[in-house]
Parts: sequence; structure tokens; C-alpha cells
Amino acid sequence: MKANLITAFFLVLLGHTLHCGVVLEDVFKPEMLLVGDKYIYVAEGWQIKIFNRLDGKRFGAFGRRGEGPGEFNGYIIPSLTDRGIFVSCPARVLYFDREGTFLRERRALKVFGRYKPMGKNFVGYRYLREESIHYETVCLYNGDFQLVRELYRRKHIRQPDGSTDLVNERPPFFHVSQGKIYLDGIDGYIHVFSHGGEPLGRIPGTENRVPFTSRHRHEMEEALKRDKRTRDYYYANKDKFVWPKYQPMIRMFYLADGRFYILTSREKQGKMEMLIRSLKGDLLGRKYVAVTSFPQALLSDVREGRLYRLAENVDGDWELRITNLMNPPAEVE
Repeated sequence: MKANLITAFFLVLLGHTLHCGVVLEDVFKPEMLLVGDKYIYVAEGWQIKIFNRLDGKRFGAFGRRGEGPGEFNGYIIPSLTDRGIFVSCPARVLYFDREGTFLRERRALKVFGRYKPMGKNFVGYRYLREESIHYETVCLYNGDFQLVRELYRRKHIRQPDGSTDLVNERPPFFHVSQGKIYLDGIDGYIHVFSHGGEPLGRIPGTENRVPFTSRHRHEMEEALKRDKRTRDYYYANKDKFVWPKYQPMIRMFYLADGRFYILTSREKQGKMEMLIRSLKGDLLGRKYVAVTSFPQALLSDVREGRLYRLAENVDGDWELRITNLMNPPAEVE
């Protein structure tokens, strides 16, 4: 499987820290990291590799390219559920247990992109065009993948005229937990919906609006020009890039341990601010972490107050690095 081109733009911006972690065996081009109670899951190509969470030793792997049971026919997006692993890929969703044993699948021609189960229903993306504007939306679907209602929309990074906003490089992100849907908005809030898609309110994420400066633009353009994966695209499309006044208010958010972990655009010494909030929105703490883009956030996850992330070291190996977010307590201003 080839990585999404837009995602590749931001892989060139991944930084390296000096401290070392546990090298994961046979990981070469990871695309997503999930951390469960016992195992760590790394999605790479048409396969999901499983590692022991305690020592990083490889437990096994599952999945391969194909149309048969337990096989993947395109870009895969896994997520953890209470019972196992749920994987969405083009025209199908598949269910596995926590050890990677295939259980069952559902086929649906409309399925493409990130989907998650919500009881008998599903939450997922839909792309649409209205009045010459492209949107990415989060929607609730019934068990037959028929649209129930749209929950949220934001402009797609690439519009019909070719203009492209590389700063806001992702669609709205969402989590499903305990019968509720949580998704992040461009307004800096986390929006909450019931299992039926009814809006229940919004929770403060961040009030910070961080300007996108000429320095940020220069650093991004130089990184695109240096990297051979993006150099040709940059020179062919640089006149179509649009640069916003502000960086994303929420770059990514995690939902774990009954808390929100919200990555913002505030910087300190090359690290990004992570706000830790209760499910009611109370600020519990603040940390600065080495996660600086959405693709890098996809290679990170939170479990039991710890940030797990994959980082490539100077030898080209992928290390699992762990940051304790809650002990000692995170600073609160």
C-alpha cells in the first residue's frame, strides 16, 4: 500500500529526539499505532503487527493483500473496541480478536476511510461537494451503512480549483466511547453526540489561536523541497498552496482513561502543548510532547496516562518511546 501523498508531506517534518526507546522488530514504514491493554498494534501496508506492550517483543501479525476472509483490499484504518480490533478498508469492515484472529466481516460499497462501530450502527466519513466547495464530514450510519445524519463538516484541504491548504492537513477526528461520539471542531471545542447522533453539547478543548507565521511557512516549504518524496509535487503545485492566518487549534486529540489528551499548536522548545482534561472539560494538566503533526500523531497513542509514540532513530529503526503524562503531575498554569 502506498502512503497518502498529503500524509507524506508531513512525514518530512518529523523530528528526532536524542533519547532512545525499544526498537520494534520488522517495522519499516508504519502508518498507525494503537495501544491496548496487553498489546501494541502497528499498521503497515496490508498488515497489522502485534507487539507485547510491556517489553516490545513481537507477538505476531495478521492481514495481507487480497479479497478473502481476513484480507485487505486497500488502505486500512484499524481501531480498538471493547472486544477486539475493527478494521475499515475500501468496501468492507472486518472484525478480529485482540490476538488478530479473524472473526467476521461486513461488505458495503460506500465504505471508504475511517469507520468505527457504534452499537449496531457506524460512525464514519463522507466526502461531498456543495456549491463548488469540497467538504469532509463525519456521519452516523445505520447497520446497513445507510446515512442517518451528518454530525459535522469542515472544508477539505484540496478544493475543486486545485487550491490546497497543507496546514490544516486532516479531516475531523472522532472517538466512540460509552455510547457517545466525540469529535474535534475547528472552533477548538470537542463536540459531543449521543448514540443516535443528537448533539449533547461541546467541551472546551483550547482557546489558543496560534498565528501561522512566515517562519512556519518557510520551514514547511524548505522541508517539502528537501524531501525527494514531495519535491516534484511542491514545484508543480506551489502556486496553488494557500496559507492560513492561524494554525489548527486542535491538532489531534486522544480519549483514554476517562480523560481527553488534546494536542494544540502552542510550541515550547520544539515540542507541542498537550492539554489534559476531564470528560467535563476541567483542565487537569499540561505537558509539552514531541508530537508535531497529524501524521506523527497517528504514530502515537495514549494509555494509562502515558504517551506511546513511534520515532525513527538515526539508524533507520523504529523505536517505541514512552512519555509519562500524569506522574509527576502535569503542570497547570
